[in-house]
Amino acid sequence: MTTPLRDLLATWPGRFRHRAVLLALADGTADPDREALGYDILDGFGGREPVEVYERLVHDGEFTAAEAMLLECAELDDPSGERWAALLAARDRADEVARLEGGELMRRAEAAGLEMGPDEVDEFAAAARRRQPEATLLLKDRTEHIDRIIDDEAEILRARIAARSAGGESDAQEPHGTAADLEALLKTGQLSIVRSRLAHEPPTALFPEAVPPLWPGDWRKLTPQRVLDLIRDETAQREAGFARWKPADQHGRELLDAYAGLEHNHESSAVRFAAALATALCAGGTEPRADRRPDGDGFVTSLDGLFAEEPLRHFHTSGRIDLFIARPDVREIPADLTGRSADSRPWLALGPDLEPSGYLGRTHVAVVSLRDLLRLASVRERRAVLLLRLIARQWPLDALTGSTVQDFRRVLATDRDAAWQTLRWILDLTGAGDAVAADAMASCTGMDPGLLLVMLRAAVRPDRVWPGPVSGSHRVEPWEDHPQLVGALEAELLGRCTDTRSEAALWAALVVAGPDGSVTEEDMCVIAEAVAGGRNIDAAIAAGTEILLANGTLGRTAEGELTLRNSALERRLRQRAEAELATAVERLSALPAAPVAESAVATEIALLTGWAAHRHLLTPSYAAFRELAGAEGTEAGELLDRARTVLAETASSDPVVPVGTAALDTVLTTLTTELRSVFPEVHVDVRCPENTRVAVADDALRVVFHELLDNAAEALSSRQGGAIRIDVGLQAYDAVVDVRDSGPGFAAEVRGRERTVFREGYSTRGTGRGASLSRVMRILQMVRPDFADISALPSDTAPSTLRGAHFRVVLPLAGHPD
Repeated sequence: MTTPLRDLLATWPGRFRHRAVLLALADGTADPDREALGYDILDGFGGREPVEVYERLVHDGEFTAAEAMLLECAELDDPSGERWAALLAARDRADEVARLEGGELMRRAEAAGLEMGPDEVDEFAAAARRRQPEATLLLKDRTEHIDRIIDDEAEILRARIAARSAGGESDAQEPHGTAADLEALLKTGQLSIVRSRLAHEPPTALFPEAVPPLWPGDWRKLTPQRVLDLIRDETAQREAGFARWKPADQHGRELLDAYAGLEHNHESSAVRFAAALATALCAGGTEPRADRRPDGDGFVTSLDGLFAEEPLRHFHTSGRIDLFIARPDVREIPADLTGRSADSRPWLALGPDLEPSGYLGRTHVAVVSLRDLLRLASVRERRAVLLLRLIARQWPLDALTGSTVQDFRRVLATDRDAAWQTLRWILDLTGAGDAVAADAMASCTGMDPGLLLVMLRAAVRPDRVWPGPVSGSHRVEPWEDHPQLVGALEAELLGRCTDTRSEAALWAALVVAGPDGSVTEEDMCVIAEAVAGGRNIDAAIAAGTEILLANGTLGRTAEGELTLRNSALERRLRQRAEAELATAVERLSALPAAPVAESAVATEIALLTGWAAHRHLLTPSYAAFRELAGAEGTEAGELLDRARTVLAETASSDPVVPVGTAALDTVLTTLTTELRSVFPEVHVDVRCPENTRVAVADDALRVVFHELLDNAAEALSSRQGGAIRIDVGLQAYDAVVDVRDSGPGFAAEVRGRERTVFREGYSTRGTGRGASLSRVMRILQMVRPDFADISALPSDTAPSTLRGAHFRVVLPLAGHPD
């Protein structure tokens, strides 16, 4: 802003001696107050030395004015740049302080469920770089505003809690009762968690925030063994910090005494400890027994009571888990326990010299140390929850969820609020998130078990794909910001469409869904027919709808109406639903009116659609078959002839392998998701680094791994299920993929000469089924004969339950040097 007074002051040589003048010039938003400025100048008649004025400006955080002095005042000539460096450092310090204070305020706002974004913190920091007093005033005003809102919202929530207590729904007087626990959360500003509790959980339910974490302890001066010695010897000289570690009750003391007795390495000592631990967890049950391991490394017994708390009982129906008690001097868990596959039951292990190993991944054997037992013994309540928190973070996720979607569906209750409570406890016990993360998952998935499993698996990964905290623990990153997670969620949902009919039905449902997720089959048929140009495809949509109902993608209300889950993922997919529906309708085959399952056409078509379609992606005639199947008016006989042509070409002709690259992790995720829908009894575990791109075209990659996975799944399905594990390692310029399963493995006649399985015609699955592995070999040789390869390996060194077939595929990474 330019005014005569401002122009005059800006050219006055004496301005550098008067701080008030410089500040008035630095404030470019208004004309200086003439009277106030006159008094300031007269009050400091003659002014001060420019250096003194400059240093005072920097000290007071008036950085804009100080910068102007450095630029314009000849007496502050700075040839060495020291003053500029000092000014920059002062600004950086002010910026950092503003960001720290603003970040703390944002965390408080997020915990209360209030809107405050990083842009406000940036605003505070920008103000601090100009004028620190301005930033201080901004922060003060914003803090007071947020405090008022928090206080008002807390009073509203207190009124709701009081109303519940007055109605006899909770015990407000009990120190650890629901009302008291909620009040403790309100006092710390955790309004979001209180709202979720009131919305989702029964008034008397135990919730994670009511169980405070164990005190971590300061082990720099007192080792766990020293604390145990002091507890057992009351005459010993006490040391600083010991008082905190007194057992809270007789059960805690007996637990520690029993642990000390393990040094005798006797069966009775193991039994005594297992019983003492169960008692400390407030569990009854039968007297445990202990069996010495054949290798003498310790005893195997059992533990009751770990899942005794009411909200945890449904995680483990029997409530009993296996317990390994190591012999003194045994420092590692026996290999046959650590080698268990992902479908094994969870174990607990401990011993005088057994310590958690600082594992990088999760294993089914969790180790409890003496340090952990001391911390448990020093508390009186909720020991089972506290112990489970310690060990569930070592177990794989499926110890709580089960290894399949069907298992997880049984763990989750049918009631949505009860399912939310279960989800909330899984997040707490695994250390993956809090009530805010549970709300985010519920919103994204609509509490769909399959989608929830995808999000939970992302949350417990060592690299924490999601939910990473944003400026604290009370807000999570939007799931939409993680392409890998979005891709896995979409693959899980869309992978349930086992054929084109169910695919078209899903996209039609997404197009016509109401705001509450309600749909009607009539509306689905109308929109599909409109997209099909008037061709009647009601039968296909009806058949697809039944598939979606069977796998839980669609549901029925109590009134019998169709409904989607109305999840945020579904709302995201609606944006492209019309285009996808048009594509699906184009692929719908004109099937004869006779029942599909009874027609010859249906039998042949089933070998070319759904999961089986991947086998034919490199067959030259397959594209023409798909076009004919989607054309209006195609005769059944013509379609059958074309299908037989494709099947014959796939079995006998060389595939046409395109050149290109593909995302290996994406292909594996998509294939395994589809495989689970076809073979629900088969558990598949994929361990592939993110963004692994290989120099193999997408279609070729799908054919290769479809053949391997289909072989394994069929073998396992005939044995009532099992497990497949895919491990991808990166070595220099190659991706090394190991595919193992828990099936019967190779026939005895080929063990030791496993290369035989790639010979044309070799099969253990009947006449005409011996082309798949030899075809995989041909495809890889056509891709990069010097760099791509597949081999069959002995399975003697695999984990004990994965000693079936073992294939290793070597693929060149994208950018592999020729």
